[in-house]
Amino acid sequence: MAESFDPRFDARFQPGYQQEPETRAPDSSAPVGAVPEPNPFERTLWVIAAVLVIGGVAAAFWANGLNYSQSAIDGGWTWPRIIQNSGWALSGPMVTIGLATGVGLLFRRAITWSPPE
Repeated sequence: MAESFDPRFDARFQPGYQQEPETRAPDSSAPVGAVPEPNPFERTLWVIAAVLVIGGVAAAFWANGLNYSQSAIDGGWTWPRIIQNSGWALSGPMVTIGLATGVGLLFRRAITWSPPE
């Protein structure tokens, strides 16, 4: 009695299917296990995130250290005092934007990740 397969469905998924050994060689043009090249803009954003966090922390330490090295009564607004206040004002947003960029890139990497085949 010959087995018949339902023509509406693939024979591989029906009872009684016998897989025939594959005789052709695998395609050598397709890369096997190759990891796709990451986006160069993503690398740039990782570097920018690190620079913002490190630069923001460095600016905060520098501005705080400058506060103790200058006299409290130094004659008004001088250029070092203006730069110091700019360091204080910009250090918080720099760290925040750097950390947000890093976390965003981490989530993007997690969303686009696929398990190796």
